[in-house]
Amino acid sequence: MSTNSDANGDSFAARLDHLFRKLPSASGGRWSVSEIARRSTDFGYPISEAYLYQLRSGVKENPSLRHTEGLARAFGVDIRFFTDRDVYERGVQEIDYLRLQSSPGIHAAAHRMVDLSETRLSEVIDFIRFMRIKEGLPADPGEGDEQR
Repeated sequence: MSTNSDANGDSFAARLDHLFRKLPSASGGRWSVSEIARRSTDFGYPISEAYLYQLRSGVKENPSLRHTEGLARAFGVDIRFFTDRDVYERGVQEIDYLRLQSSPGIHAAAHRMVDLSETRLSEVIDFIRFMRIKEGLPADPGEGDEQR
C-alpha cells in the first residue's frame, strides 16, 4: 500500500520503515519495534510498540515532536531525517555506508579486487549483478527498495 511519495521516502512512515529495514543495530542485525520503543523510552521519550507499529505502517501519520525526537534519538539519527529531504538523502547514504562497513564479506571482496584492471573490475561487477538477480535482489543495491 505504498504510494509514490512513500517510495521516494516522502512520508514519515517510509522514512521510519527505511531505518528499521536498513540501519544496522549495535549487533549488526535489524532493529525490532520493541528495541526502538524501549530505547526511546529509556532516553525519556516514552512510546508504545503499538503506536510505533502504527507510525511505521502509516496508519498514524503525524507523530508529536516529542515522539519524533525519541525515535531520532533511539535510532541515532538527526531529527531532521524525518522532515528534511536533504538530511534524509544524506542519511540514506550514511546508512548504506554503515551497512558496507559492518559486512566482513564486502571487505574481503574489495580487498581481492585491488589492482585488477578496469576490464576485470567490470567483469566482477557484472557477475555480482548477475548473482544479485539470482538471489531475487535488484541488480544494483537501492533499486527496487520501495518494494522491499
